Amino acid sequence: MGQLTGAYQQTIKKMEDKELLLVFNKKANYTSEFLKLAEDEVARRGYDCQNIQYESIDKLVFQHKTTEELVEIVSGEPGSYSRSEVNLAIAELEERNYDLATLIAELENERKSRKRGNVSGCMFTLNGIGTKLYGKDEQADGSYIATEWIVFLWIPLIPVASYLVLSWENTGILSRNYELNKVPLNRKQIRRTYLIVVPILLLLIFFFFGSRFFFGE
Repeated sequence: MGQLTGAYQQTIKKMEDKELLLVFNKKANYTSEFLKLAEDEVARRGYDCQNIQYESIDKLVFQHKTTEELVEIVSGEPGSYSRSEVNLAIAELEERNYDLATLIAELENERKSRKRGNVSGCMFTLNGIGTKLYGKDEQADGSYIATEWIVFLWIPLIPVASYLVLSWENTGILSRNYELNKVPLNRKQIRRTYLIVVPILLLLIFFFFGSRFFFGE
């Protein structure tokens, strides 16, 4: 076995199912040897690479998951899976005539139990300085994941913690009270926020120092 073939095989085996199936929609980007090895791996995982349609890849991947895996996705911790993944898992469980009503009832009871043990939080800003929740990754039950930030001029600078937001109410012009459950820090949400914030900060710095350079103090 050539060194290149071995490298191909290692790369292919590390691929998630969806990533591997997408290879067949971008054939021009891969060598014939890579495609042949990928086809062998797809067959080993139980897929028919001759009938892979780009628009149905997500559904196909979920059809190949075990019932236990699907239940784990539906009942996973908030923020662990995207809403689209949860919806796909629910749809596949329905196809298998799984008792979703009981599962959803159990999840609702668990949510109510968490709510009884939740924490209250108040986000407060004065002249744009303080703490504020940013982000809104909606969950199937109507709650959502948000991240608390230290803000300056309403610009989020430092993430403090991520929460499952159960409810909120305005307590004044400057603050809001929330019913929260702390969850693991949502790094994807933080990265998305920084992708928006960093260009804004760079633009502000450019205008500030650029104006001083061209027009003086």
